[in-house]
Amino acid sequence: MAYKATLSVAPKTWGQLTNALVSEMRAQNQSDFTVLLQATSDAVQPADTEGALEFYSCSILAADLDLAKLFPDLGTGQMHLWVYNPKDFPVELSVSHA
Repeated sequence: MAYKATLSVAPKTWGQLTNALVSEMRAQNQSDFTVLLQATSDAVQPADTEGALEFYSCSILAADLDLAKLFPDLGTGQMHLWVYNPKDFPVELSVSHA
């Protein structure tokens, strides 16, 4: 099911960016701060930030980018995408996927 939202991610927590398994999605970091992106093969949040990618302020993850290229350790299948907010205040991200 298609999903489109602006999410506020609480401080020092993981936020789930997908509501289903996906292979591609669009995301934009709407904050002025770097957050961390991580993928999982199931709907369980990552245990830590090891292997996470930095997602800089105002960066955009293009909707046609295959997530398997960013997270090759999960194979070529679909995945859930998560964001970790290392700050002491909420940050916002805009997301959409099919």
